[in-house]
Amino acid sequence: LAVEAMEASGELRLDGRDGVPRTAELPACLWPLAGLGYCGSLQSLALCQLGLAALHPAASALASLVSLDVSGNALATLPDALGQLGALQRIDASHNHMTACPACVWALPSLRWLSLRHNALGSLFSLPMLPACAASLEEIDLGHNLLPSLPEAIGGLFALRALDLSHNRLQMVPSQVLALQTKSLRMLDLAHNAQPSSVLLLDCHIAAGCYVAVEFCTAPRPSASLKGDSARYVAMFAQVARLVS
Repeated sequence: LAVEAMEASGELRLDGRDGVPRTAELPACLWPLAGLGYCGSLQSLALCQLGLAALHPAASALASLVSLDVSGNALATLPDALGQLGALQRIDASHNHMTACPACVWALPSLRWLSLRHNALGSLFSLPMLPACAASLEEIDLGHNLLPSLPEAIGGLFALRALDLSHNRLQMVPSQVLALQTKSLRMLDLAHNAQPSSVLLLDCHIAAGCYVAVEFCTAPRPSASLKGDSARYVAMFAQVARLVS
């Protein structure tokens, strides 16, 4: 009956918040059914808040899958076999235990939305220079991780419209991000990193060879509390001049 309902709706949702018992792995009977094609029409799979420690590679048999939600588990990665799901457009793997971005996500040619928010990501080194999802991926949420930097390959995601990097440990942003802003990128969140977002962007522009124009006023101010502004402005301008020279 469960399989028939799944076939009819195209959706399977198991959520610990709905009273589904937590378990380190799903019942073994589910994956052979998927492998035999009984779940061939499944488009949306949600396995949330279940305490899953791993996702079975047999999930790659879900050829029609469009949306995968495995948020709120204990996953350390996603199986490489998921890279075979050519129809998959949306992955929510937030609130897990991942320390590195699963390589399989970059192999998905139809992927449009990816969330790895609230993990423990320390790198994105799995990102290739020419990812299969380059023309489709529009939104990435990497907020609340441990990323100290981004790879230059981020510039290969030329369809990207929104990139959330808030609450990480970023010390710098590669100049390739500026190239994305001239193409499709409309939202870039760099708040709450090791450096303020303004500093990250300034350093990024300098690294790209962009010059900064600064205007300041040295006229006397009407308030006595603002005395000394001119000296601070001159010192700030001199510091900027040294950085861009």
